[in-house]
Amino acid sequence: MKGSRTHWKSFKMEIHQLVAGMSYGDAISIQAKLIQKILRSWGFTSEIYSVSRHINPRVRRECFDFHLHKERSSKENLTILHFSTASPVNEYFCSIPDRKILIYHNITPARYLRVVNDRIAQELEEGRKELRSFAHIPELSLADSDYNRQELVDMGFENTDVLPLTMDRQLFARRPNPYTTAVYNQSHIKHFIFVGRFVPNKKFEDVILVFNYYNKFINPDSRLFLIGSYAGTEMYFDYLRSLTLQLGLKTVYLLGHVNFDDLIAYYSLADIFICMSEHEGFCLPLLEAMHFEIPIMAYKGAAVPQTLGDAGILVKKKNFAEIAEMADLLLNGKNLREKVIRKQGKRLKYFSKEKMEERLKSYLSPWL
Repeated sequence: MKGSRTHWKSFKMEIHQLVAGMSYGDAISIQAKLIQKILRSWGFTSEIYSVSRHINPRVRRECFDFHLHKERSSKENLTILHFSTASPVNEYFCSIPDRKILIYHNITPARYLRVVNDRIAQELEEGRKELRSFAHIPELSLADSDYNRQELVDMGFENTDVLPLTMDRQLFARRPNPYTTAVYNQSHIKHFIFVGRFVPNKKFEDVILVFNYYNKFINPDSRLFLIGSYAGTEMYFDYLRSLTLQLGLKTVYLLGHVNFDDLIAYYSLADIFICMSEHEGFCLPLLEAMHFEIPIMAYKGAAVPQTLGDAGILVKKKNFAEIAEMADLLLNGKNLREKVIRKQGKRLKYFSKEKMEERLKSYLSPWL
């Protein structure tokens, strides 16, 4: 590694990243920051740029307006674009002289968003059109799952490969919010959890329906935590609240976006992670659940089986009663639970920071 660093630094190359938006805690922002951390450890100058209005105030010091990238742009430099939706950074990426790499994070099919936010649906449709026009622009096109890579191939991209997401486990090694833990920490109560943006493709309502059967017919001493941002999908969030009221569920907590210390607290409390999503390009919270040794049950949709590998429990049909009964076995069957957690622990090693660094090094070497 030391020899590689010396050789690469002799080029005086800079490697920067472009993202459509920079937020606090979402999968793309986490990966961009981790890649930046790796590149800087190798000795490269590396910054992250985005559309100014889409930079979360919490990360203003870590991300800059993409117009400032012009000061860095050079045919001797390498620029990485994280593609996830229509954005001004996409057109800018095409115009610069830098050598180019694309990382594709999947675009949610617009049909899922039309009912709750037509503007977002249109942006997703435009994003797919833009992506198709990119087929011959990057020198290398990476995707965070083979499911996403296949989409690139279908659109005409040729030099493709997979760079899976990972999680910086050091970030989750901090202390959970003691107040949140104290409020909910009751050993006799079973805690269900699902984490993800409140968007219709993630099927939060199906998680609620699984919990509804479990809570009413198996174990009333149970809670469900639903965590994620609902910015732009308030209509869907309101629908979920109405659903819980109609079902008479008093222990479903639609928490929205939470602070990181609170997120750690909820994960620490959780006994089982339920994912009923129909469309995922990767699903980073699955790795987070593995990290906290929470057994996973997930619907076999899109990239979820690829992320889980042979870990967790996949369900092929959404029979909510059967899923709830299986969840009860997983919660109370010590041997089954330990076996699932053990396999998840092995699977998580595949997505380690060290593995990501190895993959990134192998992909970038020819371009350096």
